[in-house]
Amino acid sequence: MRFKGFCVTLLTGLFICSTAEAVDLRFSGFGDVVVGGSSGDAADNVQAAKYAANGVAPHPLSEIDGAGITGVDFVVIADLENEITFLGEVNLQTDRGTNDELGLDVERIFVNQELTPGLNIQAGLFFTPIGYHNRFLYSRAWLMKSIKVPDLFEEDLNLVPTHTIGVMAHGGFDLKSGNTLNYAVSIGNGRPTTPNAAVYGRDSNNKSKEIAGLVELIVPSFKNSRFGISAWTDEINSVKLDALGDNETMSTGRLHLQETGFDIYAIYHASMFQIDLEYVHSTHKDKQGNLPQSEYDFNGLMAEVSLRLQDGRLHPYIRYDRTDLPEDSGFYYGLRGGDNGIERLFVPDDEAVMIGAAYDLNTHTRVKLELSHHMDGVRDENGLSMQIAFGF
Repeated sequence: MRFKGFCVTLLTGLFICSTAEAVDLRFSGFGDVVVGGSSGDAADNVQAAKYAANGVAPHPLSEIDGAGITGVDFVVIADLENEITFLGEVNLQTDRGTNDELGLDVERIFVNQELTPGLNIQAGLFFTPIGYHNRFLYSRAWLMKSIKVPDLFEEDLNLVPTHTIGVMAHGGFDLKSGNTLNYAVSIGNGRPTTPNAAVYGRDSNNKSKEIAGLVELIVPSFKNSRFGISAWTDEINSVKLDALGDNETMSTGRLHLQETGFDIYAIYHASMFQIDLEYVHSTHKDKQGNLPQSEYDFNGLMAEVSLRLQDGRLHPYIRYDRTDLPEDSGFYYGLRGGDNGIERLFVPDDEAVMIGAAYDLNTHTRVKLELSHHMDGVRDENGLSMQIAFGF
């Protein structure tokens, strides 16, 4: 989600405005430095050959070879009058499929109006209310115990709609049991012609809007453990490209898909350990009637178990990731804009186990060491990486 000059103009204007109107500002940031390497053959040589010929990036996304930065987040919150809050978040990050590009992304820009304690209205660019990790841990290395950005919520892939430009109603209600029931419902611009693009205005390509909703139970007695389910629906309009490597000049018609999906998650906190589970399923249904199959399914899973040792400063963990895409990425996930218009490229599956430990040097700095082993996909079989993550 890049438009570089706008980010600087936005934040500069906000600071000027705050001086003139005495707006209360809160500022925070997150970032990291990572170094590592990989070894062995690709986990799946067949997928690796497809990726070498028609991959979505020059190198596999988030494969760590050498030193680099995943990203640095800057968040500004302005408390305005009448329970109105403005939030702006930008992210300075490397393109995770290249080794020589930096981008300035807008992650969130929205205004939030609290009407009642149980009802807020939010308008602008925000994280789509789908699941847990997309809303809380995306590109925030300081808050994650493990290192690798999960493919499941990787913005450069957008297998799940990570961002929405639109309106969202959200809030929470205290239950008699002492727990809290949160909810969120959003409506916004539909999926763009390629999954990694963004529709900031004039959504003329897709008259159907994206609708998403979430219900979440917070359990304070278990250190604010949370359990939730969310779902979304949308329509996709693009070009039909029959084979990997085809471009828009070779299109054989229009692509019209109905996308529906759901996400269930459980984040369980105990005194000595934490369990994070999240599962996603989505279906692309052919509405045009011109594809070989009537439906194409996607499944994703992220599971992590971590311990809390040394008064909660040391966190050994084990994590399992899996993404399972349709054959040759399906007809939508691999679409990208290129020199010849839209191209159909290859997005690989992924299956990996990560074992490591995170150690909190202080309240602002976390150091991690991680071993990874890939059983599927195009990344090298084995990897070793270290990360220094910070937040302020």
